[in-house]
Amino acid sequence: MTKNEHDFQIDGQTCHFHDESQNGISSGHFHTYDHFYVSEHYPSRKIHVFIPIDYLTNIQQKRYPVIYMNDGQATFWNGGLGNKSWNVGGILSKIYEKDPSKQVIVVAIHSVDRNREYTHVNWMWQQSFGGVHDYNDYIVNHIKPFIDRNYRTLSTSKDTVIAGSSHGGLASFHMALSHPTIFGIAICMSPSFWAGLDWLIGSSLTNLFCSLETSDLIQKYDHILRSNYAPLLYID
Repeated sequence: MTKNEHDFQIDGQTCHFHDESQNGISSGHFHTYDHFYVSEHYPSRKIHVFIPIDYLTNIQQKRYPVIYMNDGQATFWNGGLGNKSWNVGGILSKIYEKDPSKQVIVVAIHSVDRNREYTHVNWMWQQSFGGVHDYNDYIVNHIKPFIDRNYRTLSTSKDTVIAGSSHGGLASFHMALSHPTIFGIAICMSPSFWAGLDWLIGSSLTNLFCSLETSDLIQKYDHILRSNYAPLLYID
C-alpha cells in the first residue's frame, strides 16, 4: 500500500482508504474491508470498493453504476489460482480518458472457497462444490444492500453488473439468471459450464458440443433466458 491511507468505520465495518496511483492505478481510490463480516453463517472476507477519482469531491453528488466482481484478489493485482490480474484499474483509466462519463464503482469480492462458492453442483467425487446458492444470497442480501446504503450507487438492475471468469464466470451466469431483477448484466469469461456434466467424461466431441443446452443449469433458467426480463449476458 502507499503512504496515503487511513482507517475508518462505515456502517459497522472497518475499512481503510488507500490511493494506489503510485503503483499505477490512477483511475480511482480504494476502500478496502479486510474482514467484512455479516454473520456466523458466512465467513469474513476481504472486499475492495474502488471509487472514481472524483467521487469524494463531486459537488453534484453523482451516482454511479456498480460492477461486482468475483475473485476479487485478481481484479486489480496479481492473485487467484493463476496469480494474474485483470488490471481493471488500468482498463478503467483508458475508458475514462476517452469518456469520463463512463465512471463506475467496482466491488471486488475475494473468494474464500471458490470451488464451493462459485459452482451449482458437485463435480464427480468432489463434495466441496455446489454452494453458489448461499453465495448468491450473501451477495444479494448483504453485500449489495451494504454498498447501496453507503455509496452513491445507481442501484437498478440495468446499472448493476456481476462479472467473473472460470468458476467466477459460472457464478456470474447463475447469479444473474437467479436474480434478473437485481443484476441486469453478467460478464461471464471462460465460464466453467462443464460443472455438472460428469457424464461427458470419456464421451465423444459430438456429445460435448451439444450437451450444454440440455444441462440442468440451462434447463433451470430456460424460461428466464426466453423472457423479456432476461439479463444481458456477455459470454467469452
